[in-house]
Amino acid sequence: MSKVLVIKNYYKILRVKSSATKDDIKISYRKMALKYHPDKSQDKLSENRFKEITEAYQVLIDENIRKIYDQKFLHNLTSVNSTKLILIYIFVLVAVFSFILWYLGHLSVVS
Repeated sequence: MSKVLVIKNYYKILRVKSSATKDDIKISYRKMALKYHPDKSQDKLSENRFKEITEAYQVLIDENIRKIYDQKFLHNLTSVNSTKLILIYIFVLVAVFSFILWYLGHLSVVS
């Protein structure tokens, strides 16, 4: 079975759309960096959040890195969604098959 690499959704972290411009990314980063900067925030988790925001910014602001990220993120998203769809399909098949068996058993009891 192949491993699925989980890639952070940097767009979600910076609260921007995948079609965001460099200016949109900068604006969002600055707002969030001010909010979560360890020197400005009393929250104990702010340092980790600030690092995550900075990491997302560094990836999305550089066009070359962003293209590579987008390709890997899209591939990862497709792989994860495919796995989920297969599991849902199997669940539905088992549920339908179980219902059919129950119904057939119920018919023989009623007759």
